[in-house]
Amino acid sequence: MDPEVSTEKRVSTCSLSSPAGRYECSESGLRWSCAGQVTLQYRFTDWHLLAGELPHMQYRPAGPSMDIKLISGELQEIHLPHFLCLGGSQSCLKDSVMVLHKQDSGVCLEKCELSRFHARLVNPSFSLLGLFYSLISLVIPGIKIHADVQLYLSSTVPFTFRTYLLPADAHLRMLLKEQELEEGFRDAMLAKGRPENPLQMKEFYVLKTDCDASICPGELSLRYSDIVPNFSEVHLSEAVDFKMELLSSVDHQQHWEATIWKNECFWEKSQQGGESTLDA
Repeated sequence: MDPEVSTEKRVSTCSLSSPAGRYECSESGLRWSCAGQVTLQYRFTDWHLLAGELPHMQYRPAGPSMDIKLISGELQEIHLPHFLCLGGSQSCLKDSVMVLHKQDSGVCLEKCELSRFHARLVNPSFSLLGLFYSLISLVIPGIKIHADVQLYLSSTVPFTFRTYLLPADAHLRMLLKEQELEEGFRDAMLAKGRPENPLQMKEFYVLKTDCDASICPGELSLRYSDIVPNFSEVHLSEAVDFKMELLSSVDHQQHWEATIWKNECFWEKSQQGGESTLDA
């Protein structure tokens, strides 16, 4: 389902109404099931606002934090999206992930049932919800997650692309989109897919092109931050067809590749807030 989105004081609230059945929000990945008519409202929240509530800071985000309200009806289940990879040795993560509930009376941690991309809660109660994994109980050295690569054309003099590396988190994508909108790059996002294989959190990845380009910085760290976006700038002196790839800095294994075509190096529509139109 597509939510209705209202924005007040830069805070976006999503509203959804559904009859009995099983549903997923196209904007957030939130899923729910109900036996009758329900109406939900939710908004994303910054996870660092919950950081002071986490015992000794030994928990880290596993997905977006949401403030969810049940306006009417009853829910049988709700499924919170996460970006953790649960394959192989990381299966132990299933015992390390908890849902944090923040209420007026304090906070509590609740166990949940993990599927490939969601954490399932049965007969849920609502408050500020955040999905976190425990550092204390993990026996594996590094956490692998599903990641996104977001590519924006930010200038045509010279040709400059911003390449972002971030966890596959709908809230982070929304923050990134809002930032780019503020800078006038509404029509300049290039959809190039995400890495097929999971990436390791806090590892560094090398960005390369097969053309003469300046890349700064040449490495990107995969980290969770809802404050400072993590990106490299790729500068070209002229528009050409070229390939961009993301490699592990440790073993140089390729994790992502995209072809940027010459005609994508131009804006076809006027940028938000500007009057001029650049045409290929």
